[in-house]
Amino acid sequence: MEEKAIELIENLANQLGVAVPYLWEVLVKQAHVDAISSIFSLGIFLVLLVAFIFLLVKFGLNKTESFEVIFFCGMVIFGILFMFQMVKVIFTLPTALFNPEYWALTQLMNMM
Repeated sequence: MEEKAIELIENLANQLGVAVPYLWEVLVKQAHVDAISSIFSLGIFLVLLVAFIFLLVKFGLNKTESFEVIFFCGMVIFGILFMFQMVKVIFTLPTALFNPEYWALTQLMNMM
């Protein structure tokens, strides 16, 4: 498996016209970029969650049945998207932040 990874890195480096160590360095740096983008997207989802809760409290006093149905559907859709994002963050963030070499290697293995 290690030989396949090395071969994949060499082929990718040749296609891009760069040296293998440079390509590996870029992949390791990409781990930090992925971690930061995961944190940023999680923050956006949390802000949206707070906004939805605020809307529920503010407009919850004027309840109509159609408003409740629309709001409930929106919260269910948002909840599902939030859970998918949480799963992504839980599995990628620690690896990308604390072990970027392993993250880069797993990305290469996923390309095979």
